[in-house]
Amino acid sequence: MLPRNEAASVVWCAEMAVAHGACLPLLEAGDLVGARMAFKETYTAELLKARSNGVPAKFWASYGTDKAGRVKALSAAAERNRIGRDIANVLISHQQPTDGSRTLEGPQAIAGVLEHIIDKATPPPKARALLSDLRRKLAGDKREDAA
Repeated sequence: MLPRNEAASVVWCAEMAVAHGACLPLLEAGDLVGARMAFKETYTAELLKARSNGVPAKFWASYGTDKAGRVKALSAAAERNRIGRDIANVLISHQQPTDGSRTLEGPQAIAGVLEHIIDKATPPPKARALLSDLRRKLAGDKREDAA
């Protein structure tokens, strides 16, 4: 259960992520057999390296833009014992805001994060000044802060 596009969500470990990176160009070119072989070879090598160094598997969620897919990926990971059912339930419950806050999707999920954080919390004065300076620089204003 690996992501094939930005909409897909996955719960994976570092070895799977590295192997996915190795097979992604083949997947994008439509070579499913070559992608499978590249994934398997890279994953096996990464797994052997990690286990020989005593590094245990550590799974995390990488969310895609499809919210329904997030829930499916978390549920599947719990069924495969990659994450605990209690953890999956908590993560699933956080997929929908319950406080009436807006949900950012698409480009706003990236571009609106700074604004969203400021809307939801009141940062300390120094942080507000730094955020204001960052916003100004992102907008192309090159002037120095007078403060």
